[in-house]
Amino acid sequence: MIGSSVDALSPQEQAAAEVAARVLGAAAGTESGGIVLVHSDGRKAAFVEATVGDQREFELAHLRRESDLRWTAPARWWWQITVSDIRCLARVREVFPVVARACEAHDVPMPSLLPAMATAQIPDLHWLIHTAPARLHGHADVLDQPATVRLAPGPVAADMATVVPALENWLASDRAARARAKLARVRADEWHLYLTVDYTGLVPNAFDALARADDLPRQPLQQRDITHLWVTPVFGRRVFLWSRQDGWSRHEPY
Repeated sequence: MIGSSVDALSPQEQAAAEVAARVLGAAAGTESGGIVLVHSDGRKAAFVEATVGDQREFELAHLRRESDLRWTAPARWWWQITVSDIRCLARVREVFPVVARACEAHDVPMPSLLPAMATAQIPDLHWLIHTAPARLHGHADVLDQPATVRLAPGPVAADMATVVPALENWLASDRAARARAKLARVRADEWHLYLTVDYTGLVPNAFDALARADDLPRQPLQQRDITHLWVTPVFGRRVFLWSRQDGWSRHEPY
């Protein structure tokens, strides 16, 4: 390791440094308060992690690509959530507490088993049941566990063409400017920006593509001060890497 351990960093920074080090076969550590990666040939990379979206529910295990996404349970049962349309994930997260509490109050494991009167009185329940962007299954025999969120298997029709424009838009933001300024302060051979992408951070189609598509983005990034851009959606086990020299690649599972 270089300087001190990455243990002093935030969970997002720790996870980002560990994933990048594994992919590159590099050593990760800190130097002057910032993260650095050192390649086997001695080249040094400045490394900054930034969150795209909301980070309230990030956990180290899924940031390290070791587990599924988890949501804090709003009631007592353990809930399994299987998502078929990631573009609706933000709304599913919003309605999840209402749905879980309603099901537990009526002692049924799925919202489709709720009485018709209960469903009609709650518009979000009606939407969830009749549009089916996700399946929710509660387990009354397992208590006080975070809900686990998984992607449903099936055909992939995600549009990778939306990814680079969405990333370029975020890279023009004030939050990106702060991360890039932090990178620029480090003398190094490479400058790596690692984006931890929440489902609230990019337009829904772009996040859907990052989490589901079997393809890679085709467009290059138009960035002069970044040599490497890492993009990892919090949903799923994949990590994307763009470099000036090699373009886009995908690494999974992590």
